[in-house]
Amino acid sequence: TLLVSRSTFHANDAGTGGGIWTGGAGDSTLLNVTFDSNASWVSGAALSLNAPATLNNTTLSKNFSDNDFDGTGDGALEVNAPVVVSNSIIAGNVDFSVVVAGVVNNDCSVGPAGTLTSAGSNLFGILGNACVLTAAQPGDQAGTPASPLNPQLQPFDVYGGTVEVFLP
Repeated sequence: TLLVSRSTFHANDAGTGGGIWTGGAGDSTLLNVTFDSNASWVSGAALSLNAPATLNNTTLSKNFSDNDFDGTGDGALEVNAPVVVSNSIIAGNVDFSVVVAGVVNNDCSVGPAGTLTSAGSNLFGILGNACVLTAAQPGDQAGTPASPLNPQLQPFDVYGGTVEVFLP
């Protein structure tokens, strides 16, 4: 079981799950967490969730997947288990697969064993392709590969608090 609250993951690098990789049977809960400038060689530049998880007030922006430019890898968020997301921003991420493969899944990818379910009030830069949202709720906003949404976040900084964040 994992609980992360009021934290920032910045400039981490891994094969999969640049910021956090989860597995096993325990649930993960992320509350008020920011992921910025994390990278993966494959998928899940910020998060690779391979066990049930809940994301609330979580921001994933400016993370980089397929950082080795080999054409394999997708998204700042990789979902391979049931994941519920609310009050979160997942936008403005980069998938370098476009350089080799031409397929871009910047913000997230949902695997065959995964589901990404909304509990409301989320902003997704790009849905579609490999990122499908189950049960969209009122207040959810989503762009498409042809017309991504810009989250219009302020630069990554402290803003009078104790950890760096993006202000809307």
